[in-house]
Amino acid sequence: QVAASPDGARFERLIVADNGARPPREDAFENRKPWTNQGYASLDEGAARFRLRPEQRCDNDYLLAFIARRSLAQRDGRWHWCFDPDADRSRGVPFTAHSGEVIAAAQCPLDFLWGDRSSLVPGEVMAATRAVAPRGTRFVTLPDAGHHLMLDQPLGFVAAVRALLEPRV
Repeated sequence: QVAASPDGARFERLIVADNGARPPREDAFENRKPWTNQGYASLDEGAARFRLRPEQRCDNDYLLAFIARRSLAQRDGRWHWCFDPDADRSRGVPFTAHSGEVIAAAQCPLDFLWGDRSSLVPGEVMAATRAVAPRGTRFVTLPDAGHHLMLDQPLGFVAAVRALLEPRV
């Protein structure tokens, strides 16, 4: 959203990781039950319950374990998730808006980095993004990566970001 605001011009470039132009959601999460969790008796119990959102396969178990154990904090003698329970409603472009409008209005160069097996960026989202993206936008697809690019292809992700950060000629 900031890319389309007057402040967007302050950025040399924004790299958008596994997202794109999608139509508004009919249900912008207003009908979801509030997220609650009473906590876990131990760090191990909580870490064992960690799941990716959206769910997907991840072959790098050590990365999942690292994230899970650092996503819990002890409070009142129990272990609780450190996630924002209202994240769906509070982050990024409101789900009732068309993100393509924000992409088209960007005040800075954009680059898109997608996973080739992402459940959030199927072919129609890629095509819609390409259709509205400002001239000069670059698009990179990471092979064998889902939505969680850094977990699926950590070295490939770093290499792609480094390449996108190279000066444009």
